[in-house]
Amino acid sequence: MKFALALAFTGLVALAAPATATVVLDQDNLMTVTPGDGTYSLLLGNSVDYRQAQIVTAGITGKLTRVDLQIARAPSATGALILELVSLPLPTATGPGITILASSLTSAANGQTISVDVSSANFNVTAGSSFALLLRSDVISTANRFRWLYGSTDPLTDIVTTRDYAAGVNNLYNVYAPDTWGESLYDRGFATYVDTVPEPASWAFMIAGFGLVGGALRSRRGLATA
Repeated sequence: MKFALALAFTGLVALAAPATATVVLDQDNLMTVTPGDGTYSLLLGNSVDYRQAQIVTAGITGKLTRVDLQIARAPSATGALILELVSLPLPTATGPGITILASSLTSAANGQTISVDVSSANFNVTAGSSFALLLRSDVISTANRFRWLYGSTDPLTDIVTTRDYAAGVNNLYNVYAPDTWGESLYDRGFATYVDTVPEPASWAFMIAGFGLVGGALRSRRGLATA
């Protein structure tokens, strides 16, 4: 009887268990870059845009685990970049984030795509909600410049394949405004990956399965005491 009950329990759990969460591409604004192309925004180098925040509207509910960025660094840059995952409204003060070492970036003119593991941040997103990828330098100086690729909509100068991310917008931080964010003309090159969560129906099925097993155990106790 114990063996049969255990077997039934195992079968119910197997049936009720939700599908395994999967890391999937959510949003994608990565652009095709022409070798030698210099179409970038300077992330640093002046007092206007030393912090940039790309607003993203999530399409999937789950935990943000990876972010791809199309960035490059100035030859003189020695510091690191800090990627922050922030909820809206955009912050005026800097906060903790994921460090991107300068050694992982080239000084080539065209922006390379790098992948940043952000799973340790435990940043959860909900489909339809907005958040921001905020990029800044750990050392604010003209020499320590980084570039974050953006698309151009001018047909005469468009030398990157423009894939404007219609659901979001890029913002620049202006210390002279003072302390305000201003919307820029273009979206940045990025992609986000989300670890999906089990569907609510799957959880309900699993709970129902445990309920059936509990009922079976109670019935067995009743028979044993009769």
